[in-house]
Amino acid sequence: AGRAEQVATAELLNNTAGLNAYINNFGGRIHDSLQILRDGLWAMRDEGLPVDALDASGAIYLSAKFDIIGKYPGIECAEDLRSFLLHEAGVAIVPFTAFGAAESGWVRFSVGAAGRDDLFEALQRIRSALVRTSTSREKPLRRVAKTTPIP
Repeated sequence: AGRAEQVATAELLNNTAGLNAYINNFGGRIHDSLQILRDGLWAMRDEGLPVDALDASGAIYLSAKFDIIGKYPGIECAEDLRSFLLHEAGVAIVPFTAFGAAESGWVRFSVGAAGRDDLFEALQRIRSALVRTSTSREKPLRRVAKTTPIP
């Protein structure tokens, strides 16, 4: 006898109509989420904030560039950028350096688990952090070591 998850997976895969409905709903939600994130970052760019994004090209990821490495106190590398977005905006990203790229300010967002309201709130926090940082460049930003445990 199969384990519960194996039985459930087999039943799901045999329910073609239900599976197709789920995939279509999920794909539509992901597409909308990527557009919300991209449009929000583009709006910040158009305001003159140091951020830009590529148009989403599939999957659940959006690539964006934060042009603040070496330009703001305390942000000297991709790890500082990651820490800044996490601690100042409450947003987790993966810098491209995690994939072997050179220091560049490029990061990857994932929208797989984010709802519309979450994205709008995250965009506002990112904008506020960038505005706050760009208007107070003399204030050093908090740097957190990679090994800091999460409480």
